Amino acid sequence: MQRLPKDEVHSSLALGNEDVGIDNSAVIRYKKEIAQEFCEQLTWGAPTNQDEAGLRRLSQQIKSKKVIVKLFLRHPLHVQ
Repeated sequence: MQRLPKDEVHSSLALGNEDVGIDNSAVIRYKKEIAQEFCEQLTWGAPTNQDEAGLRRLSQQIKSKKVIVKLFLRHPLHVQ
């Protein structure tokens, strides 16, 4: 089974894996794949006008730096 990019990043940066590193090109690739996965989550179904207005507001808040999105990779925050 193929591992998801977020799982690869988590295992590479997990505590106790000091000797196993991850190079910058892999980090960039994983960030792009995670962003693409998030984008795909947002495109399922037909958004209502209220949904679209909320996404536009979120987009504007991110662009104006009122909202900052951070990727936490040290360990999984949620257990599946």
